[in-house]
Amino acid sequence: GSFNVNEKEADKTNESGNITHQGPWSMLLEGYQYLKGSYFAALVLLKGTAALGFGACDILNVAFSEQSEGDEDALMSSNRKLGILFSLVGVGCLLGPLVAEPWVHVERPKTLQVSCIVGFGLSAIGYFGWASIHHFWSICLFTLLRAAGSCNIWIHSTLLLQKFSAEHMLGRVLAADYAIALLGESAAAFLCGYFMDHHQSWTPYDMSCVLAALTSAICIMWLVYHLSGRGACQFKEDDKKSHSTD
Repeated sequence: GSFNVNEKEADKTNESGNITHQGPWSMLLEGYQYLKGSYFAALVLLKGTAALGFGACDILNVAFSEQSEGDEDALMSSNRKLGILFSLVGVGCLLGPLVAEPWVHVERPKTLQVSCIVGFGLSAIGYFGWASIHHFWSICLFTLLRAAGSCNIWIHSTLLLQKFSAEHMLGRVLAADYAIALLGESAAAFLCGYFMDHHQSWTPYDMSCVLAALTSAICIMWLVYHLSGRGACQFKEDDKKSHSTD
């Protein structure tokens, strides 16, 4: 993707009157300094902290498809069960934002931040459900719930950053956001696979319990952040205008 950089930010005039363009490192440093001085810097961690949970889900879906917790489960092939689980992830990602739509609005950023926190709560419930009820169709239900929560975090955290960032910094802010998210997702996938391969006593239900505890702790952390009046709670419409003209 690309982002707009106004002439004042992208070009610098040297003493000879010639225009010089910023290099990638100077733009990166400028982006870091911009985030460091902003009131919403912590929000670039929303996707990344969510990814610490959902990054492991693809591996767990494969493991769940190989489990048989009853006669009905045993009659269904692992390929069919895996297809159903991945399909329900897509359905959950579709339904989550649609259900949340009446209660959120980009002009009321607090609602987007609250939706992200609720998304962490839904994800935690989904992981607890995986850990507690081992019947395949129950796992499907909690997969739907977990995916809806994760998708709301992904979409509404993006809207928050788009709302708060100055236009000439939006590309760099979103780049940091997605980089942190991918780092969290890859770390979660690696660690989940590692523990399940090297500790044979660990079942997908045990790993789900770990994810439930981790996501619950992260949910509480973001709830405290919100209740302390930070992030979207600090936004004023004049803030973005002033950043755009800096």
